Amino acid sequence: MHNPDQNASPFNALPPVLVALALAMGLIEVAFQLGARGLIGGPEAVGWRIAAAQRFGFVDQVFEYARATGTWNLDTAARFFTYPFIHQNATHALFAVALLLAIGNYASRVFSGLALAIVFVAASFCGALAHGLIMQGGYALLGAYPPLYGFLGLMTWTLWIIARQKGENPIMAFRLVGVLVALQLLFFVYYQLLQGDGGQLTIASEAAGFLTGFGLAPLLIPGGLRRLRARLQNR
Repeated sequence: MHNPDQNASPFNALPPVLVALALAMGLIEVAFQLGARGLIGGPEAVGWRIAAAQRFGFVDQVFEYARATGTWNLDTAARFFTYPFIHQNATHALFAVALLLAIGNYASRVFSGLALAIVFVAASFCGALAHGLIMQGGYALLGAYPPLYGFLGLMTWTLWIIARQKGENPIMAFRLVGVLVALQLLFFVYYQLLQGDGGQLTIASEAAGFLTGFGLAPLLIPGGLRRLRARLQNR
């Protein structure tokens, strides 16, 4: 039997917010790749990625200067939210976009597109803040992994609740987190030790992103705010 939706675009099943985020990240990476090969932008396009990392990445020195002097401006504040769209290289971007779509799509079965957008913004901010406060180093925080871990927090909270309702071990809901952390450690060792390619361990920002998503999940689930309000009124 012919399925009338057989030829439909796979993007039709994805929430628009995920499609928009993936397209933005993908187009930026394509521009970097074309510029590095001299196909667009002229000679200066070779340095687009470095320039973008310096301009839009979350740079610890900029954050520390703003903290020390109290001079918070739009440029400094914007870096909390722009760094997820700039990646270290094509592999970094490819994995980030693929995982963002996969994990975000799973979370969208329970949470609305607005909830996903809120978590993306909140996890980006908290991830950058954790990086600035905890991590030491002269490199910029780049890539969508902190907000990606925010989506993973939503997904893990959902699996945790389901496991509790079924009487299963809720710790098993955290398996995917462990797998992703292990994979990132392997990539870190590969790039840092074998290639000397500046691999960066950003566990603080990703942990903050995960905790942000996990913490916001009971509020962002449909009816979550109503239940919280009722619980507060009963106290």
